[in-house]
Amino acid sequence: KSPRRLSEIFAVVREAGINLAGLPMTNLYLQDRDTQPGPTWRGMMPIGAARAAGVLCAAGGDNCRDAFHPYGDYDMAEIAREAIRLGHLEQPPGAHMDLGTHAPEKMMGIDDSGPLAEGSVADLVLFSGRCLSQVFALLGQGGGFAYGFSGVENNERGILGLGRQRVRQD
Repeated sequence: KSPRRLSEIFAVVREAGINLAGLPMTNLYLQDRDTQPGPTWRGMMPIGAARAAGVLCAAGGDNCRDAFHPYGDYDMAEIAREAIRLGHLEQPPGAHMDLGTHAPEKMMGIDDSGPLAEGSVADLVLFSGRCLSQVFALLGQGGGFAYGFSGVENNERGILGLGRQRVRQD
């Protein structure tokens, strides 16, 4: 679809109060699956265009080790990385980090999230890296924590992610 047509479609979606959730890794795995010797066309929901039109969008990965996506593991950091990378959403850095945290919370009506403050519910997730692109590059290589984040703070020691997801140490 042309950018103009997408804008028209997403304006209708926004006015109807419809939220959109994409599954970037599942979509890319399934699309054009029957083409031999391999896929010739793949795509994912145009998150950038939808968000530019004011549509609330989220990314997820509920298909984990099943017939729809046999490689998933519920790692929201990986899902955020792939949605941002494959959706060409890297600029400005960190602008779309809420795809896997605050956006789905808002869609589900969870309103107790927000900045870290006394009495708030929060998990801290630490990532080793000098910047967001380095954190994404190092995901899955061990030596850090993984599992979701919502806000990003850069400092000289690395990146601190704040989120409500379950935390595990790699």
